Amino acid sequence: MRRGAVLLAVSLIALPMAAQQPSLEVQTADGRTTFHTGEPIVLNLTIATPVDGVYVAAPWKTPRGGEFDMDTIAVSPATGWSDPLALYFKQRMIRMGHGWQWPPLEKAKPAAIPMVLNDWVRFEQPGDYTVTVTTHRISGKTDEKERPTPSAAIRLHIEAARAEWQSARLEEIRLRLPVNDPLKFDEGALRELKYLGTPEAIDLLSRLMRNIGWYVEWEAAMGLDGLKDAMRPIALHAMDKRIAEADFPISPEFFSTYCFLQVRPGSEMESIEAQIGSSRAALWPKVFAAVASKEGKARAQTVQTLLLFGREIKTPEVQARMGSLLSSSFFDLDERSQIDDLRQHWDMLNSAEFVAVLRKLAEMPFENDDANVPYSSTDLRAAAFQRWHELDPAAARREALRQIGSSSPTMPAQAVAFLADKSLAEFEPTWAKAFVETTEQLTERRLGSLLVRFGTGAATPQMMAKLDAHTDAYPCDAHVYALAYLARFNPKEARPRLRHEVAADEGRCGGSLFQWISQQTAAPVLNDVAVENLANSSEEVVRGAIEYLTAYGRPEDKAPVLKRFEEWKPDWKNYPNYFNKALDKPPADPGNFIVGEELARAVTANQGWLADKALIDSVVARCAGEAMCSSLRGVQVSSGAPYQVRLPDTTEPMGFANPSGFGVAQYGPRTMELLDAKLQQFPRGTTFALQPLMGERNSDRERLEAKVRALFAKRGMVLKDTGK
Repeated sequence: MRRGAVLLAVSLIALPMAAQQPSLEVQTADGRTTFHTGEPIVLNLTIATPVDGVYVAAPWKTPRGGEFDMDTIAVSPATGWSDPLALYFKQRMIRMGHGWQWPPLEKAKPAAIPMVLNDWVRFEQPGDYTVTVTTHRISGKTDEKERPTPSAAIRLHIEAARAEWQSARLEEIRLRLPVNDPLKFDEGALRELKYLGTPEAIDLLSRLMRNIGWYVEWEAAMGLDGLKDAMRPIALHAMDKRIAEADFPISPEFFSTYCFLQVRPGSEMESIEAQIGSSRAALWPKVFAAVASKEGKARAQTVQTLLLFGREIKTPEVQARMGSLLSSSFFDLDERSQIDDLRQHWDMLNSAEFVAVLRKLAEMPFENDDANVPYSSTDLRAAAFQRWHELDPAAARREALRQIGSSSPTMPAQAVAFLADKSLAEFEPTWAKAFVETTEQLTERRLGSLLVRFGTGAATPQMMAKLDAHTDAYPCDAHVYALAYLARFNPKEARPRLRHEVAADEGRCGGSLFQWISQQTAAPVLNDVAVENLANSSEEVVRGAIEYLTAYGRPEDKAPVLKRFEEWKPDWKNYPNYFNKALDKPPADPGNFIVGEELARAVTANQGWLADKALIDSVVARCAGEAMCSSLRGVQVSSGAPYQVRLPDTTEPMGFANPSGFGVAQYGPRTMELLDAKLQQFPRGTTFALQPLMGERNSDRERLEAKVRALFAKRGMVLKDTGK
């Protein structure tokens, strides 16, 4: 009996591994196996496992070419069908991903994934076909190298689509696809239209490419991109009609699809890119000639597309005409496009005639939105004020002071950065009183920023009162601005308050306190308190102190920062391989490792001092883990002459809280003043190399570059263009 029990146990353990492998099942969504040519065929893939805790699987649906396009298709026989997107996917593709963690594959919960077979297979001849799907969505839970790839087959019967059936399907599709309302689109109807392939269906697909919703336009574009070669001229003819229509906007997706449809069948990647480039050059003047006859929003959106694809068209006549079109259609644009145009295409708009537009934008009714994020209404008004100030400084100043000089200002200080005033003492009592009395978060931000930027120190009692007032309504904002004010104007009062705030966290800012205060001001007292907290028991506080000291460090901060790094001991107990540079991925709880890496950067790339080769090498010698070591090796490379200089992008809206800064070697000065301070640490006569601009040059970039070159010359430095 005992012997039998042992044999039974052995036999259970020795079950064939194949019996434990995940399986794949493929069925059609509606159970049918007979379809017409051009009819959508939706497959349901089901991944199952006989065991728990062994595998993970990616159950997410994405379009072909997307992050989770992990299934391959084989069809037998080899004739009678084709891959509709074979040419499209020969292009150079950028594949984006979220890095989501795959969920476990459980016995009781098989993973179910829908797939539209038509994105991989276009059946062109009637007959019987066997479709085999192989999935690559499975991985071992503990061993990522174990990747089962189960397959499953389904047999389909394809019938020729009669003209009567195609016409009936199209009429039903039309009823379910209101062309001008993307919110009422029927996903199933759009899918049917996408694959129907008749001239009438192609015409309707072209009409859907009118920038009425990303999903709708993308699906319509893929339907056109996947047409048979013989139908491409029909698609181009339909799109030519759209170009000529007064109420049809030409979107970037429309423009790109039109160009792709002219690529010769059978082309390879390099040839595809060249052909698309030639098509763009020919299409641009065609759309440019048609834009004058377009109306309202159709004209405005078409002008935006011309701007996007017309970067190489530089003739003065075209530039002047584009500026006129842009100006006349400006109020038909959405806020995002208006902001982009004020930043990126100002050279076209810069004229006395445009002042009226800027004034209207600046005087728009106030919206209580978050000015710290890009593309807010405050962001738009700030951009308008800046450009208005360039054209008519006195009028823009009067209006800006009117809008901020009350107890209910409409803009934060960052939005009126063009005001050169060191202080606006006449408004300070009004702002301070309103700041103490309000608990509304966005109002506190506007008032607080104005007090810090344009204050004098006279409002210290109100700031103390604000810190003493206990409220549950966004206390962090109130504390940040009150502490920033004290740090700038009254460091004696600021020091104990900062220490108390770090210890008690009454404002509930956590480790972000230093970061958020530094968005308003930097001050020696902040450096002192940050240094004191390099050994704080809170990892978040330590990291906040390190970040602040890296960006705003002083020479006297070097010794404590270096000492703290030398005292740092990597917590390697549970991750020995990480520090042997052999771990495939970082630990789940990096904590201590990140502190070490940030301390290393604070030593080697600090605003307050130059890190020489000996110092950098000593820090690199103590690196732990491939991520940290790789980052520090990058510092070693960038710290060598000629030192690379990077200028901020003058066109990219980052929000007031995230301004784009400078780059000098491994350092990152955030402002022109900090850039000047950093330059003075280098020996006179040091050679620097200005990195080339990625994108189009404009007058903003040229003015910034001129200021930077003048600063380098003033400090006795040599600034060469890269490659010279």
